[in-house]
Amino acid sequence: MARDLRMQGSGRSFVRDILLGFIPVSINKLTSLIYLPLIFKYAGVAAYAIWQQFGLSAQVLMHLGTMNVGVGIKKYLAQKADLAEISKIFYSALAWVVIFSILCSAVLLWGKEHFGNLIFTGSNGGLLIVLLIVYIPLEALLSEIANVIRAIRAMKVLAILGPLRVLIKLATVTVALIFLDATIVHAIAYFIAGEFAMLIVFLITLWTRLGLRTFVVDLKEAWKYVSYGFPFVVAGISTWISAFSDRFFLLHYFGLEQVGIYAGAYVISSIPLLFANPICQILLPDLSKLLGLGQNQKAVMRAEGVMLVYGLIAGCLSIVIVTAGPTAIEWLGRTSVGSIKLMLLLATALGAYGLLTLQSNVLTAFLGRSHFNLIWVAIAICNILLNLLLIPRFNVIGAAIASLGTYCLGSMAMAMALHPKMKSWYLLWVYALLGLGITLGTCGSHFLVEHLTLVRLALVTILAMIAYTGTAFILFRRQILTITQSR
Repeated sequence: MARDLRMQGSGRSFVRDILLGFIPVSINKLTSLIYLPLIFKYAGVAAYAIWQQFGLSAQVLMHLGTMNVGVGIKKYLAQKADLAEISKIFYSALAWVVIFSILCSAVLLWGKEHFGNLIFTGSNGGLLIVLLIVYIPLEALLSEIANVIRAIRAMKVLAILGPLRVLIKLATVTVALIFLDATIVHAIAYFIAGEFAMLIVFLITLWTRLGLRTFVVDLKEAWKYVSYGFPFVVAGISTWISAFSDRFFLLHYFGLEQVGIYAGAYVISSIPLLFANPICQILLPDLSKLLGLGQNQKAVMRAEGVMLVYGLIAGCLSIVIVTAGPTAIEWLGRTSVGSIKLMLLLATALGAYGLLTLQSNVLTAFLGRSHFNLIWVAIAICNILLNLLLIPRFNVIGAAIASLGTYCLGSMAMAMALHPKMKSWYLLWVYALLGLGITLGTCGSHFLVEHLTLVRLALVTILAMIAYTGTAFILFRRQILTITQSR
């Protein structure tokens, strides 16, 4: 049993686990696209902004509620094979997560009114903070359970339970808004109840399906994994700032409705992350395993190959975003959420952000924590300064430009830090592919300005993707063949 759970480090198992990880991530992304018209129609743009603010606030609080224990779990647990030892480490680390998340919730309770006005504004801010207080420990436990499942590479389990969790979340919100005529606040409460049910399902699965039955809590033993994650808290919060601080600037300067508009365009444009996220979940433990075995060259080839494949996919998806994104939002949400200019900027920015997340995992595997923290803090500071400079003057367009500048500079800094370990040519590959997709998508969008029909939209998008595929293969034929033929 233990042998079946261990990562073998082969290219075939790596690709298999990425594909299995892609299942819950893709369903999660699909449901996030469904939330856009659902909440817009039944609760309004401001309600969608509240929904986004709740989720984003939970993300940053999760770093404090877990102290990034999962980073240590994914790095070290991947090298262990004994189920009794894995079980002991897991439950001990989980005990630390419970302690940290309760402390985080206590701070929220202490400053409930202040945090409510800061994050949400309006009369429901205090109630939403109470919901966050309940949600943080729950989400922290679910997050670390998922990290353990990834570390032991039981991805088939996650491929089943992940989508189930996402669908239950969607079902509770849908029932609340459509059939119970509830407010967005009540809808959030219903979805938290669904998350509690899923926590029980995950724990039962760990005990019965994966055999983690050695329920021993040794806080001192687990401290190695906990302490390893501490430095990543700063980097995690910096990552969150660079990705989502623009919402709070928009909230302060222009109100909830502009946050909702920007968030809607952001969700559509973040489709490339659909492929970056499952890769990131597997990349760090996989590279750590290869480096631990002394297979440095294989680790470098895998890292370069992963980033080139991401560039190919992100460039192709950018065509869809820029060509069809504005139209899709208007048809689904019945509101002009974003112009072609906004979608173009966000598609480029989030394509770069996907590369940045991949580089972060590679950097952690090859060089450790110090470079990772330093670069992400610099990225966060750069993002805040650009937001302060651009958002008051250009509104949502300014936020998109700030994100684009931040992520491009950040990925260049990551490439420079990694250069002693691996060549930086992959950076040019990815940006060339991304630029090609954006250019073709922009050209396609101009054909749809007048006489727009669904057939014409589909035809233009498909032709642009065919042109992209052919051009990308001509330009990067050697690199693509090297990656596909390597084992």
